[in-house]
Amino acid sequence: MVTLVTNLAREIKEFLENQGAATVGIVSSSKVEDALQAGGTSLMENSQSVVCFGFPVPEGVFASPVLTESQYWRAVNMLYRRIDFLSLDAANFLEAQGFQSLPLFTCFPQYTERPRYIGAAQLVPIAVAAGLGGLAKCGLLLSRDFGLRLLLGGILSTARLEPLNTGNAIECPSDCWKCIDACPVQAINRSGKVDHERCLRHSTQNPLFAEYIRDKTRRGEYGYDLLLNTLGVEDHSMYTCIACVKACPKNYTTR
Repeated sequence: MVTLVTNLAREIKEFLENQGAATVGIVSSSKVEDALQAGGTSLMENSQSVVCFGFPVPEGVFASPVLTESQYWRAVNMLYRRIDFLSLDAANFLEAQGFQSLPLFTCFPQYTERPRYIGAAQLVPIAVAAGLGGLAKCGLLLSRDFGLRLLLGGILSTARLEPLNTGNAIECPSDCWKCIDACPVQAINRSGKVDHERCLRHSTQNPLFAEYIRDKTRRGEYGYDLLLNTLGVEDHSMYTCIACVKACPKNYTTR
């Protein structure tokens, strides 16, 4: 029988919040099994809990009338690093208490099941299950406090932590389709299904990846996924469209 670790749930929440996390939730890994697999294989045997946390992109990034995509690109890449470091630190914190733990990184590594681009863990359904928000019509996390501005990280652990639901469940207004209507390439249909390849071809640019992927010799030697991960990480991909995220009226809470 696995013992419920009550105090440790509170400690990991405080640890993450003290490092700047705006919201923290904990859910049993059995409730989000499908989100914790890569290519059909579980990320960790005997896992018991998933901790999910979020940092918001500042509202002003979306409200700025100039260089919005460039400022968003810079903001999220800096946050990606911060979140990933914190996921590593939190995993080590839990392992110091005797529980094997795996950091769930916010963006990379990715693998492809064309036309889908998938992270090692699917953090949006995990965040929904942990009460950090609801599923937006465009497939992103909709937060009561931050709209579509929340970036996510997490930790998968063998510790059976007491579940923590933030109580921020929210649904898109039934009559609002602004995120979908804003997409200039119709990559999102009204059922919430996203054409990832169409979206990414329009919304990001990576000159290094484009150059290497055109080289059939290099692509054959290293493989598509290896090139994607090594050339996409560390600011090498730039956002050229954030229309769906920017369109959400729930983003704007301070004006």
